[in-house]
Amino acid sequence: RRTVTDGNTALRTIQVGSDYHLGTGVNTQWHLFRLLGLVSPEGFDGKANFGIYSKGVVGGADVEYLRENFSGYVNAHGVIGQDGKDDFGDRRQDVEAPQNRSRLTWRHKQFLGDDWQLQAEFSYVSDRTYIEKFFPSEYHSGKPQETLLYAKKQRDNWVFDVLLQGRVNSFYTRTESLPEVGFFVIGQELGETPLVWFSEQHAGAKRWRPDDDLGIDGSK
Repeated sequence: RRTVTDGNTALRTIQVGSDYHLGTGVNTQWHLFRLLGLVSPEGFDGKANFGIYSKGVVGGADVEYLRENFSGYVNAHGVIGQDGKDDFGDRRQDVEAPQNRSRLTWRHKQFLGDDWQLQAEFSYVSDRTYIEKFFPSEYHSGKPQETLLYAKKQRDNWVFDVLLQGRVNSFYTRTESLPEVGFFVIGQELGETPLVWFSEQHAGAKRWRPDDDLGIDGSK
């Protein structure tokens, strides 16, 4: 594989060679905001990639941001015209893969003031082995692909939180919260006695959603 770099234009790198999954081809990586003709906002960093290979065309964009009161990232990626199956080694049967595949992941955290925090996540994946094949380190050690909205107020030794969580991808087994409310007290002294009070309380509605291919009705 040969790599050419240029730090003065929108183009970051060009790689010519062979990819384990997609065969022989050319891959390019770009400064996203320069490519769009925009000035990068303070605290934002973005890159885009586009490649043409013998077994498909791949493209995507990644944006990371970090500001005083919020942070997060967006990852969008797709493959068009993939030719072949997903091969995970001799100990596992090859998996039939669709020709067109994609993912979109967004994770955001924000501090709202008055001791409130907000966390939002969204994840769409086209098929069950896409992350495992193209993002193996994320698949094996990263955070699960989830869609949720979580709010928390924490002050002194108590916490109040609300979780709203749903399942977007039908091939994942997930537990939905519709919503769930919690209240926690940690190490509260009881007057001038040697006793200390700990409390954890939850209320809400939960629904277990198993992988649709298992043929199990999670509502029962």
